[in-house]
Amino acid sequence: MHALWFQSQKRLTSQMPNGKEIEELLEAGFGDPAKYRAGLDLFHEARGHTIRPIPKELDSLLDVVFGDKETGKGGDMTVTINM
Repeated sequence: MHALWFQSQKRLTSQMPNGKEIEELLEAGFGDPAKYRAGLDLFHEARGHTIRPIPKELDSLLDVVFGDKETGKGGDMTVTINM
């Protein structure tokens, strides 16, 4: 599952103007939640969210997993890591 996700993600990011930056941030993985979250934000901004600005309610969903967007503190990645 993980291999297919990363393969698809790499294909999508390679088509983005800032794809290299996104790839580098996502490659940080769960070892650096703040970088990974920044990569997800850029990825979703380009490929997922169509509403601008992103509603706080939607953006804050990632806080549950990754913690505060600025500090990375307070999240719980238990479920995400084990998927």
